[in-house]
Formats: sequence, C-alpha cells, structure tokens
Amino acid sequence: MLSNKPVNPSRDIVQASVGAFFVRIYGGNSFTTKKPTRWEFRQILEETGFVAELREAIMIGEFRPLMSLTGRNAGL
Repeated sequence: MLSNKPVNPSRDIVQASVGAFFVRIYGGNSFTTKKPTRWEFRQILEETGFVAELREAIMIGEFRPLMSLTGRNAGL
C-alpha cells in the first residue's frame, strides 16, 4: 500500500481496517519522491516479488487523475 500521506498515520489507518490484505504499507515520507513518480511502485514490486511483470500489476485508489498518471508513469 502506498499513500502520499505520512507513513505512521497511513499504517495506523490501514492496519485498523484492511491491514490483513497488505504486506507492505508506505507513506509519503517513506521515499524521497511521491506519487505520481514510478519509483515507489517499482521498489514495492521488487521487494514483495509478487509481480514478475509490470503488466500483471494493478493499482487501486480514490483519486482517478492521480491513479491514472501514477500507473502510466510506473508502466502498470
């Protein structure tokens, strides 16, 4: 899970609700850049090893313009 919100509040919110569905939770201060760059997603995919190809990954979010731009930048 990747949010542009700070990592600690993001973790608290996600773990209190749907945390069982995520193996990693990152916030806007977890990396040197924020969405819509592609680097955060690529690092998460590498760390988890769940996705062999970027075309197999999906992105779910609440703000369509940011999701679209971030997904496109990441090659998803």
